Amino acid sequence: MDGTGAARWPALAAASVVLVLLAAGVHLLGERSGGRALAFALGIGAVLGIVLQRSRFCFYCHARDYFERGDARGLLAIVAALAVGTLGMHVVMSGWLPVPQPGRLPPDAHIGPVSWALVLAGLAFGAGMVVSGSCISAHWYRLGEGSPTAPFALAGAALGFVLGFNTWNPLYSATIATAPVPWLPHHLGYAGSAALQLAVLALASALLWRRLPPARNAAVPASFGAALRALLRGRWPYVWGGLAVGAIAVIVVLRLRPLGVTAALGSAARAAGEAQGLLPQRLEGLDGFAACCSAGAR
Repeated sequence: MDGTGAARWPALAAASVVLVLLAAGVHLLGERSGGRALAFALGIGAVLGIVLQRSRFCFYCHARDYFERGDARGLLAIVAALAVGTLGMHVVMSGWLPVPQPGRLPPDAHIGPVSWALVLAGLAFGAGMVVSGSCISAHWYRLGEGSPTAPFALAGAALGFVLGFNTWNPLYSATIATAPVPWLPHHLGYAGSAALQLAVLALASALLWRRLPPARNAAVPASFGAALRALLRGRWPYVWGGLAVGAIAVIVVLRLRPLGVTAALGSAARAAGEAQGLLPQRLEGLDGFAACCSAGAR
């Protein structure tokens, strides 16, 4: 056996152990009373983590590749995820709320007030990604890769959640409580809403397509084993990651609630802050939002 083959066995053994533990966890949770949802969450979460890690799906990294190197493949993957998610979510929401009457919203949907506070929060979140060098989802899978910086980035994000929760009540009273909650199906219906969003995504794709790097002829694997090794060890194509993320998001909605990669971190930060007396006793209106910072805390 050559050195490459010998070095491969520990990795295969570790991967096998992880898969066995995941399968055992899914089985044990599924056997518990009311544990099927947890078992599904564990299984689909593992699949999502694999997709994110193998395709290196990261909003910040893809945007950086575009602005620094002119490589639009990552942003096109995000557009693909949005397109799949848009179609799937419109189908799901039309089942939840057949007639999108004004004043009514689908349960647990990530639809919230739009105000200057949302813009400010987006800028702060983006600045955090730039400083840490990645988005939170990428820090999660890099944590599993053994990254020495991911724990500090996630700890900083948790501290940011605590600071954000402490500013929530004044911001909520000043603007969020009275801000409008726009939802396109209220005005255009499901068909019109989907058509408009897909048209915008198609336009974005057409513009980004001009910045694709020159195509390279991919080598066809010589055998099934070679193809499997490429799948397990190589980076997956950008578009695979985008399509898979969009599909997983829709599948999750059918069983649980919309995905929020930062939800678990926000929930843990909130619980820790409340236990240490670092947060207000009441966060006005926060638990009414199905968003990243509150979905796990409800």
